[in-house]
Amino acid sequence: MAQRSRGDFCRYHSSLEPALSEFAIIVTARFWKSQYEFFAHARMAANAGVSDATYERAKTALTERGVVDLVGIVGYYGLVSMTMNVFEVSLPEGEKPRFDE
Repeated sequence: MAQRSRGDFCRYHSSLEPALSEFAIIVTARFWKSQYEFFAHARMAANAGVSDATYERAKTALTERGVVDLVGIVGYYGLVSMTMNVFEVSLPEGEKPRFDE
């Protein structure tokens, strides 16, 4: 089996459904105020169906592996968000920030 990067695993191969994975990514990006990361995933999160109902399901329905995967995704995207902040990765031209810094 080919070896995967952490990012590849967290983004495409965890046990979480896309709605929960994208939810974790945008919550993490918002917490770290990573404008670009939020921009890059907000549309995907909306398309995946992230909502309050999804959050409630996640609290009661995650398996142990799901919880571990969620923690891994939050940790990885925390790293990505902090790195983008340190190097001041800006939004694409014409895009407006989604939250105050």
